[in-house]
Amino acid sequence: MARIVFSQIMVFACLCHLVQLSNAQILIADRGSILFAPIPRPVKENNIFDAEFRRISLRESSVITSMDYDPIDRMVYYVDVTYKVVERNNLNGTARHQLQYSYIVPNSVGVDSVGRRVYYTISNQATIYYRDLGDLAVTYELPSTTFPSSSSHTTIAVDGLASYLLYTAFGYAQLISYRLGSQPVETRSLLSARTSAFTIEPCKTTDVNSSARVYYYKTFSKELGYANTFQTWNRTIQRLPDVASVNSGMAKYGNKLFFVDVVNFLKRRLIEYDTKASSLKIHNTVTVKLDTGGDSTITPDGIRVLNIKYTEPVSIEDCPMNISVKINSSSIYDTRQVSWTEPSLNAWSNCATLESLGPGTNGGNFSKGVYNISYEASDLNGNTDTCSFTVTVEGEPDDDLSTEASPSSSPSRPSNDSTTDTSGSGGGDGNAPCGNGAKVSCTFIQFVYLVALLVTVFN
Repeated sequence: MARIVFSQIMVFACLCHLVQLSNAQILIADRGSILFAPIPRPVKENNIFDAEFRRISLRESSVITSMDYDPIDRMVYYVDVTYKVVERNNLNGTARHQLQYSYIVPNSVGVDSVGRRVYYTISNQATIYYRDLGDLAVTYELPSTTFPSSSSHTTIAVDGLASYLLYTAFGYAQLISYRLGSQPVETRSLLSARTSAFTIEPCKTTDVNSSARVYYYKTFSKELGYANTFQTWNRTIQRLPDVASVNSGMAKYGNKLFFVDVVNFLKRRLIEYDTKASSLKIHNTVTVKLDTGGDSTITPDGIRVLNIKYTEPVSIEDCPMNISVKINSSSIYDTRQVSWTEPSLNAWSNCATLESLGPGTNGGNFSKGVYNISYEASDLNGNTDTCSFTVTVEGEPDDDLSTEASPSSSPSRPSNDSTTDTSGSGGGDGNAPCGNGAKVSCTFIQFVYLVALLVTVFN
């Protein structure tokens, strides 16, 4: 047992070392070949196609629909639908080894570099197969997988660090998260609508309950979004009405998402979505540099990016302005509902999150007082950013303002007053602020000035 644990630690350490050597590896499937490139850091993060690619030549007319890479053995694994095989190859195109041949087209392949396994699927078979990378001769079946045997296409992705495998199938309205090695088998349904493409972004590597973020695209609803492998939440990024049906592969690098769009089952396009700018770019072709010299213009069949460590730090934009409101006299509980536009992330670095630290919540009810509201953003690389603003809630002009709550006080129970003011300007008493925001009306100052003038005149 101790020997097994030590072996796993050494594999993990070796994998982490390889991840540190290169910021990412990119695989692009082209007809008859796979293009491979290590992407250096920290440059060339804005355009990953600026890397210098090595062409791994395969059989003539090979069509690659799924790929993965083992950084320890430096082998590329792929599904060739033309020749109906699951194979692996080294980076110079030699030592091709066939894992699986089938009369029925294979679908998808995924490598667990930590657990040292390769997983793959075959059409119309309700089974996910795997082989140990140390002994590829023996085939095993992953137990308790649930999808229709009539499914014509099954897609998988593996997160070895978190010991999770995700899968879905054409015609099966579920995206399933399967915890590898769990006894009894632990699965969770992440999405309840047909998911045509997805990719896993690991979020933690040290915690026992490491989690991962899953980016996905739903064909029917045209929804691009992300979910979490442990929790049941998911978020919509944007709907893409210009995208038709999508091949199974998806890749993420920094704030960019990539996947292959298929128009009328014939024309292929590479979709590039910038989550930072909320912009869509469609590539009918992509021109890349080759390590042998010259350029190559291709129409990708698929794309895969691995070992991601994006260096752009997360930051917050559109932090709300300070808000000042008054409690209406009709309020039953002497509170005011206050809402504001949520701030957003301007960089989708590794597993970026945005958390409200309060006090209180957006759209909640606040009693009289001054509240220091704050948000914090963080990412996997330890970068953080904060955003803060104040919410000032005042009573009617004749109220005793000395009863204001302290900045750390919490909002009180709900009120029936649903009016919201997020303008950040002064309250609605009809008088403009006078002199550096002093809370004294201009009418009162004018009256004092008039009295002083009359006294001066009559003296």
